[in-house]
Amino acid sequence: MNRLLLQGKRLLADWLDRPLRGGVIVGRRYRIDELLGIGSYGLTYRCTDLLRGRPAALKQAKPSKGAAARELLRREAGMLERLDHPAIPRALALLEERGQLFLASELAAGVTLEDWIFEQGRTFSEAEALRLVRSLAEIVGHVHKSGYVHLDVRIPNVLAKLSSSEFGAPNSAARAGFASGVSLSLIDFGLARRIGEPPLALASADEHDRRRAPAEPASDLHDLGELLLFLLYSSYEPAPGAPERGWEEELELTPQARRLLRRLLGSDGPPLSGVPELLEELDRMLAAR
Repeated sequence: MNRLLLQGKRLLADWLDRPLRGGVIVGRRYRIDELLGIGSYGLTYRCTDLLRGRPAALKQAKPSKGAAARELLRREAGMLERLDHPAIPRALALLEERGQLFLASELAAGVTLEDWIFEQGRTFSEAEALRLVRSLAEIVGHVHKSGYVHLDVRIPNVLAKLSSSEFGAPNSAARAGFASGVSLSLIDFGLARRIGEPPLALASADEHDRRRAPAEPASDLHDLGELLLFLLYSSYEPAPGAPERGWEEELELTPQARRLLRRLLGSDGPPLSGVPELLEELDRMLAAR
């Protein structure tokens, strides 16, 4: 019986969360062009701002999640209004239409690091990965200075835009200047909280739920460590039949990079005090190359 009930709830959720069709206009201003993705609490679309004649992003609170999704979307809108940074999309409008809540924001340009790695096959050397994380850390530092933590700094939420097509070639000679031709954007502030703010009452009891992460800069630093690992693993090719091992054994890294990763992930050494110390460490490592 419980199994049938669960199946019924899933079918109902799938029906409620059907994406809007292309061409639908929300708020007499935003025309849906395509679905970009579906998250735990929202559906995100690429749309056209008919008033400005330019692309925009439109996030819809997931209908099946009810009041919880609406509350998270309202919080996200408020944060985007306070975070004034060129690498963070600006909120444009909070709209309610046909009983649904939508957040319109600037559309960040580029491709997600997730797609860059897994769909386009982009690989990163250690130096490139460190430069990319340094650029991202500056954005995260602005979030912290503004009194917030992102709590979801992952490769699907970081977009990279290349200023020159030569950077798209994996073996390009221009890789020596990598990062100077790449601009990053940090998106999806749906889980963000004020520093020190306790988990939201709407969070589930699952202790592994990201919404229950401590609202402290250390949480974002840990995420930056995991993101750095993703970048470094992009160029890792295991030998056929080799057993799976930990990153310490699988990745060939400099001692400085290993030490930094251990500190970011909390596995060894004193934890980093914050983004400023991380930037200092990265600058020292990159200057020595």
